[in-house]
Amino acid sequence: MKSRTCTEQLGIKYVPPEGQDPHQYAQWLINYNTSIQSRVRRSLESELPSLNGGIEIVTPGSDGRLEKGPESRMELSVIEDGHSDAEAIKAIETINGAVASSLMKAGSFESVRHVHLRQNELTYFDGNFSNPQPGRIIDAGHIIGNEALLKRAKILLGNEFQGPNGSKLIERIASRIQGFRKICRTGSHNYKGQEVAHFDLSKGESYYDPSKYIGGFKYGPLRFVQELIIKELVKLIRRSKDLRCLEDLPKNTMDKLLFLQSEGVLKQNYPAVQELIGIYEYFLWQLHRSQYNYCQERNGITPIDSVLVEEKLKALLALTDGGLISD
Repeated sequence: MKSRTCTEQLGIKYVPPEGQDPHQYAQWLINYNTSIQSRVRRSLESELPSLNGGIEIVTPGSDGRLEKGPESRMELSVIEDGHSDAEAIKAIETINGAVASSLMKAGSFESVRHVHLRQNELTYFDGNFSNPQPGRIIDAGHIIGNEALLKRAKILLGNEFQGPNGSKLIERIASRIQGFRKICRTGSHNYKGQEVAHFDLSKGESYYDPSKYIGGFKYGPLRFVQELIIKELVKLIRRSKDLRCLEDLPKNTMDKLLFLQSEGVLKQNYPAVQELIGIYEYFLWQLHRSQYNYCQERNGITPIDSVLVEEKLKALLALTDGGLISD
């Protein structure tokens, strides 16, 4: 008998991807993730009824992008304005205690981080300058608190992009993109000296086991598109000195591409952007197939249509050859 998904244990119904149209599934995921965040918001409002204006609680990653699957664990970040350290610590303790308990019982809560609203601390994950992750701010979704803080965080992030380390940041993200491009082409990458296979077109299989850093199509086409958007955004801001696109940018990946196309900054025309979105939706659907199969069937191997997957991977690389942003 299949177990209930993490979110079903919280009373939120999940419809498995198998048999669904990838586009319709991706659109449905937006509402599904909105429901999850609403449930978390109500819990936090109950446990933290008197937050002052120096605190905002957000959720980064796939939760923020409204692309989370049913078994992905939620992460929260407490942004504080630099003057509310004690309250931020108290909020984190509350989240790690009473608020998180119901989520943790359902297996759907991972961790909470303290984010200081200070220059030069937002681009890099936990202050590690070898690990730039500006997407954690760009994609973050508001839960409760002072919404102005996330907006300020994005302004500070944009200032970091324009600063003396911005070009180095582009190089580091570009290096990571090269790794994701390799996975798109070969299905595998080297991790700690070992070749890790994420999918195998010759066998018609994708693989998923997060404990072994095996992510199906997560570390290939999905991360490739996500990181490419961020790299091109950094280049655009450094060139234009205009932070409005960063402030107005939607969190959802498909919406990001549509927004940038409507702003007239993409090289790709509208039909090409629609094709790129369709490819992203397809691999998001494939990832969730693998994830659901792994979590519900205890099977890390999911069958795939190798011909169609190869066709879409080639189209993805061709559509993005030369980048996204117009010169």
